[in-house]
Parts: sequence; structure tokens; C-alpha cells
Amino acid sequence: MWNLLFIRKNDIDEKSIVYTGEAENVYNRLMQHDSPTGKDFWNECIVYISKDNRLNKAHIKYLEHKCYLRAKEADRYSVDNSTVPADASLTEAEQAEMDEFLYNIRLINNVLGHKVLEPIAMINSDSNEEADVPKLCIRAARGANAEGQQTSEGFVVLKGSKVASTVTKSCPNYVIELREKLIETNVINSEWVFTENKVFGSPSTAAAVVMGRSANGLTEWRTNTSE
Repeated sequence: MWNLLFIRKNDIDEKSIVYTGEAENVYNRLMQHDSPTGKDFWNECIVYISKDNRLNKAHIKYLEHKCYLRAKEADRYSVDNSTVPADASLTEAEQAEMDEFLYNIRLINNVLGHKVLEPIAMINSDSNEEADVPKLCIRAARGANAEGQQTSEGFVVLKGSKVASTVTKSCPNYVIELREKLIETNVINSEWVFTENKVFGSPSTAAAVVMGRSANGLTEWRTNTSE
């Protein structure tokens, strides 16, 4: 029994894609997904097994279901599954064992550069090491009203943040192009609102996108109590 993640890793401005599945024969499943009628988006497949062949069908179904839910919740990648994988009924002891297995899957994914199961920002999670990092905000001209958070991966503009509806005449071309790319991919919708948490390489780039002009993120992003 095998648990699989089919992945296409795109650049930072384009959302990557993942499909989570399970199989008894990996070769046949790879051929199925590589066929014209299969899922042809992927360029990498990660396969998880147990070294002692202790995973049965119910275990794999449980892991597939949990991987799907975590990937959807994390919202880093577009999840290509057309339906929610069925859950499995396990004993409490089996669930604990599979949750540990899932934890190891997450660790390995991270090492491989696929944080598909890890949320970008968890402000209110007591278990997250970045939970105590304060939220920062921008309230500015042309409707800019955004919140963000500095994380170990970069500066995150939080879902629901609103960007300026226009850019200034002196706005750098790279900012204009980045805003257009985010609008094209619906990361910013027609109401000028972020539809998901978005990581930027620096606070200044994040601030420039939000404000539609050149910006120094170190001074533009302020705590909620700042004037």
C-alpha cells in the first residue's frame, strides 16, 4: 500500500498544484496519471511507504484523507482532487500511529521543498512558533487596507487584505507587473482583495503591491496601535 502526492511546483508568483492519492501498484498508477486521459499536470511524484509493510488499505485511506484536508487548509497549492478522498474508520491507537506517520510525511515534504501541508500563517494558533509575531497593517490612499505578518519564509499579506485600486504614475514597472500577475491568477480579485495568504520576498515588495507605489516596508507596515 502506498500514499502518493503528484506535484507540479511553479514559480513564486504562480500557485503550484498537488494531487493526493493512494495505490497498491505505484507503476500502474504512474502510467495511469501519465496517460492522455490522466492527470498530466505533474512533474514530480512523492511516494510514501512503511519499511515493514504495516500499512493496510484503511491506513492509507486515512492518510490520503488527512493529506487532502491539510493541503486544502494550508492553501499553498491548488488541490487537483475532484472529490474529497474517503476517510477510514480506525481505532484510537491506529489513528495515533497514523498521525505520527503523517507528521513524518510533513517533515519529509518540507525537506524536499514542498510545504504543501503547512499553513503559511497561523496567527491564532498557540502551537505555532510564529503565533506571537504581531500582525502589521497598512491604511493608505486609494483604498489600501491590509494586514500582514513577518514569517520565517518572508512577509505574508493576509487573506482579506485590500490593495489600492490604482497605482501612481511613478510606480515601478516590477510592482505593476506583479500586481497584474496576482490579479490574473485571482490572488487579488476584482474587488482588490487578497483571496489567500500571499508570501512576498520582503516587506517592501508587499507594501508596494498593497499601496500601488514605491514603499519602504520597514516604515509602512505598522502595528495596529500605531498612528
